[in-house]
Amino acid sequence: MSGMAESERFIKELMEEFENKGFMVNRRGFIEGISGIRHYFDIILEDPKSGRKIAFSLTDRIRYEHVLSILAMRIDSDTPHVIVANEVEPSIEELLRKYNVFTISFNRPKFSMLMSLPTKDIKQFTKMVTSEILRFLSTISGGSVT
Repeated sequence: MSGMAESERFIKELMEEFENKGFMVNRRGFIEGISGIRHYFDIILEDPKSGRKIAFSLTDRIRYEHVLSILAMRIDSDTPHVIVANEVEPSIEELLRKYNVFTISFNRPKFSMLMSLPTKDIKQFTKMVTSEILRFLSTISGGSVT
């Protein structure tokens, strides 16, 4: 299977996992920023209990030339942001995390093994990633998210 097919399968499983945890999932949506600009995201999750949103962007790769626009969108939308990419430079990943942008990069050993996982293991892997995202969100919110 190609990398894109695998990442699409992973995204589908990830969204199902968040739905199972009670989040509302909206594919392809907008969040209006403080500036009044409407920012497009591939996926927007909303916790119905708190109203808190999590924005997801799907992309092929993140390089230094993308950092400024990612941070501008993150700051203006005032929404935690998760980016799923086939490739992210490690130093960029660290920088983005400081600004509450969580990256899932398939070039990292933890995620690159996804390409060879059977379907049943994808579900287990997705549960692990969901837990990581929720743990990340709890550190930036000062409390738990669902």
